[in-house]
Amino acid sequence: MHDLLNDPNMNNYPEFRTFCELKRRGLRKQALAAMTPFLETVETWDFDQRQEFVAWLYTHDESSD
Repeated sequence: MHDLLNDPNMNNYPEFRTFCELKRRGLRKQALAAMTPFLETVETWDFDQRQEFVAWLYTHDESSD
């Protein structure tokens, strides 16, 4: 999570950053509540934007193994 939060591309996803910061602090309920604005934003993205986010996030998932 630390690497993800320090990634400069995280600035492109402020609602997701809020979720991650709350989750890292152990505030699960608040983190899940913070996910709602992020999901509402994602609903406005076109396919390419969604794919870009998932590809970016997946690189962090792969590097955390």
